[in-house]
Amino acid sequence: MSLDDIWKKTVEALESKINHSVYMLLIKQIAPVSLDESTLYLKIPGTMSMSYLAEHKEEIEEAVSEILGIKIDVVAIQDESPETIDAKASRKQSAALEKPAEPPHPSRIGAAPHLNPKYTFDNFVRGSTNQIAYSAARAVAEAPGNVYNPLFFYGGVGIGKTHLMQAIGHYIASTRPNLIIAYKTTNWFIHEFTTSIRENRMHDFRNHYHKIDVLLLDDIQFIEGKEATQEEFHQIFNDFYERKKQVVLTCDRPPKDLPKIEDRIISRLSWGLVCDIQQPDFETRVSIIRNKLDIEGNYLPEDIINYIAEYIRTDIRMLEGALNRLFAYSKVSGKEINLESAERIIKDISPESKKEAVTVQKIVKIVANHYNLDAAAVLGKSRKKELALARSVAMYLAYDITKLPQSSIGNEFSGRDHSTVIYSLEKIRSEMESDPEFKKTIQYLKDRITG
Repeated sequence: MSLDDIWKKTVEALESKINHSVYMLLIKQIAPVSLDESTLYLKIPGTMSMSYLAEHKEEIEEAVSEILGIKIDVVAIQDESPETIDAKASRKQSAALEKPAEPPHPSRIGAAPHLNPKYTFDNFVRGSTNQIAYSAARAVAEAPGNVYNPLFFYGGVGIGKTHLMQAIGHYIASTRPNLIIAYKTTNWFIHEFTTSIRENRMHDFRNHYHKIDVLLLDDIQFIEGKEATQEEFHQIFNDFYERKKQVVLTCDRPPKDLPKIEDRIISRLSWGLVCDIQQPDFETRVSIIRNKLDIEGNYLPEDIINYIAEYIRTDIRMLEGALNRLFAYSKVSGKEINLESAERIIKDISPESKKEAVTVQKIVKIVANHYNLDAAAVLGKSRKKELALARSVAMYLAYDITKLPQSSIGNEFSGRDHSTVIYSLEKIRSEMESDPEFKKTIQYLKDRITG
């Protein structure tokens, strides 16, 4: 993959993450200069403030790191060449951007705003870990506002939450072009809200959201602890729900595990359907790799596909980053990729995948040893006080570390009901809040389990 190809993919990835005006400025004014092992050098015009790029440096680094599958730092080089007419125009645009952008009017949002063109239902690879979420997404796309409102996806990083959310937007845009769709990150929502307060434009802000028919809001967990933002979101949500306008949300946790969000909002987040998207299993990872190869028109032997799927177990973006790195190596070196070279090239992409897998059994064993108990007894049905405490701790850590559904964790503990797991989670959280020493014990056990 050439440097221009890498920058093109980076720009495409940024399209759905940053404000449209900023995105256009990045395309027209910033150019890649060179890329070494861990640093991407970008040239910016002398008329652009270095601090302006610094505001978006983290987003650029994240995007290019995902593409290449390794941590990349971005360094800006200022071009001191004479100012052209285009540069003067861009300087005016840059100056305008120093003022936080006005929340866009729905008429400027377009049919499918800020949606990644690759995030469609056709490109989504289904498997046992995401089938329910996929089916729910299709149902909402076909009847927005009438089923599963809100639709709430939760799960770890890079497992397809944003893909499914944006696939809903693409489908509705193509089948119901009269509807106004808005995809936003929660951080951008917060920025719009605070800017509107500062500039006394709350009427425009509320009017903007009132005109939207389908709101796709990514990473809702970021409103935790922000009371004013939560109050405004609560009002906007109620308005959408009463008018039967669709809301789709993503989060890294289920609603009940967001302690710094008001109870009335937590309740509303669960009104529709809450869908857990888990890490893809081996078969799904293989299908994802094959799908990516088909889209890009590339080929890899079956043994390399299986190796990548086995080696990288947690993050779809890492799978794609591994493929990008392999083909970049092949293009630069002029050599075909074989299993030996593939192992060498991607060995540092996902080092955690070579660690011992964290299972419920491993967690129970470590907790039991800490309390000088037998692991089988902790998993068993005895209600002795010392066993009950260790069992609750093990359930809490199993849920916190493995992200397994509560029902699955209950099954590991002699088939206990998920309500028992919920009780244990609440009990341990309460104890941690009231007893600092107990909280330290939980953290110590977690470090031992994951270290």
